[in-house]
Amino acid sequence: MCLGRTSLNAPASYTLCVANKVVVEAYWDPEAEVWVASSRDVPGLATEADSIESLLGKLGDLVPELMRLNGASQELPPTFDLVTSHQLHSVG
Repeated sequence: MCLGRTSLNAPASYTLCVANKVVVEAYWDPEAEVWVASSRDVPGLATEADSIESLLGKLGDLVPELMRLNGASQELPPTFDLVTSHQLHSVG
């Protein structure tokens, strides 16, 4: 998203651009043994991978493509925060 303002009283103007930032949530599915990811910010995003590294690789491709398909601005590439959850089981 880019915001611009031109001052009528001064010769200077500015444009401020920030990347489209989205939050992707992922959780570990112990039965399928995969990380499952989705996002409220990216309609249609649903993917899984057996490691966080593989998931990040998939998200790096899917998030920009789905943002484009959903009509998001292409001024800057989107960035995303990956929020993960994993339930720990006690031994004993």
